Amino acid sequence: MRAGRWREKGGVPIIITPTGELLNGQHRLTALVRAGLSMTMRVCVREDKQ
Repeated sequence: MRAGRWREKGGVPIIITPTGELLNGQHRLTALVRAGLSMTMRVCVREDKQ
């Protein structure tokens, strides 16, 4: 990510519940924080945890 070569593959969104619980995307978000970067990503709110 720091080198600018990382690209989101497959269009998998960041998924959260209506209460803010993160269901998918933990590793991507952690890597962005550690790299000190920001990136536009698709975010979906999902009603259930399935």
